[in-house]
Amino acid sequence: MELCGKKSVIDGCVPFIVSDNYLQETGRAQGKWSQTSLPPEIGDTEFTTCRICDDITLTGSSCTFNDHYLSCIRYQKNTTLLIFGFEGVSSIGFSKNDINYLIRPGDVWLVNTGGSKLFRYTPSKQKNEMVVIKYATKRVGFAFPNKSRIFSDNGTPWLMRLGYQEANESWISDLMGNPFNTALDCLSAEAKTLDVLARWLRPLAELAPDDTPVAKKSSEMDKIINLMTADLANVPSLEEMSRIVGMSHSRLNRTFKKTFGKTVFGWLRDYRLARARSLLKDKQRSITDIAFLCGFSSASHFAQTFKQRYNCTPIEFRNNEKLQEVYCEYGIS
Repeated sequence: MELCGKKSVIDGCVPFIVSDNYLQETGRAQGKWSQTSLPPEIGDTEFTTCRICDDITLTGSSCTFNDHYLSCIRYQKNTTLLIFGFEGVSSIGFSKNDINYLIRPGDVWLVNTGGSKLFRYTPSKQKNEMVVIKYATKRVGFAFPNKSRIFSDNGTPWLMRLGYQEANESWISDLMGNPFNTALDCLSAEAKTLDVLARWLRPLAELAPDDTPVAKKSSEMDKIINLMTADLANVPSLEEMSRIVGMSHSRLNRTFKKTFGKTVFGWLRDYRLARARSLLKDKQRSITDIAFLCGFSSASHFAQTFKQRYNCTPIEFRNNEKLQEVYCEYGIS
C-alpha cells in the first residue's frame, strides 16, 4: 500500500508538535505504565508508555486520525529509535518535504534522530499501530567504536529499514506484557530491550567500516550514501539522487568514484551483497526475505548475483563457516 498523493496532502497539513508531555520520557515514574491521548478532535489515539530506565523508553501506539495527520517530534536528547510496524501504513522523514520512508506491518526501522526533528505522516481513517523502543544514543554508540557516524552525537540524522515482513509480535510481546510490578520487572525489561537491539544491530556491527555510511567525505556524498542505504528495496534513481545533490549524472558518478573508488551503483551492489552476507549468518531468516530486504528482485536473482561474487550460493555460504571466515572483509571477490 502506497500513501497516494502524500506530497500534495502534506502541503496542506500543519504539523502537530508532539511535546514532552506526550513523549513522557522525563519527569515520569520509572517502571510504571502510563497512558495518554492526543486531543480528541484529532481522532481516536492511545499511547501506552513506560520509562524502563533513564536511557530506555517503550511506547505502543494505536491511532485512527479523523484527517490526514502530520506530526513533528523533537526529542530532548539524541535518541535512537527501533520501530516495529503492526497495522496500517505511515511514513517518516527528517523534514516536511522528505517524508518518504514507509513503515508497513512487519517492517522494522532503525532511526538515529541526531537531535533533529522527526516528521511522521499517517492517512486519515486508517488504524495505525506500532511499537517504538527509544534508546539514548550514547547508550548504543559504544558498540560501534570505529563507526562514530552511525551512533553519534554530532547531529547527523539517519535511518535504515532492518526488517521486512517480520513477525513483530514475537519481538515485543514480552515487553508490552510486562506488568512492571517490581524492580525485577524493570531489570528484565531493560535486558530484553537491549537484547532486541543487539539482535537487530549485529548485522550492521559485522560490516567493515567501508560498508556503512561512516566516512565523512562530503555532505553531498554522505547524502547519497544515506539515500541508498535507508531502504535497500526502494533506492532512488540516479536521476533523483543527482537532483537532490544538484549535480549531473556524470558528475555525481565521477565525484562518488573519486571518493569511494566505485560508481554509485557499483558501490550499492557491493553494499547489498555485504549486507546480505551478514544476514545469512542468522539461520532464522529465510533466503527470500534476505533477498527482498537487501533490494534484490527475487531470490533467484540474489542467488545468481551472490554466486557470481563469492563463487558459492547463499545456502552454501550460510552452511559453511570456513567460507564465512574467507569472506569476512568487505569487497573480497
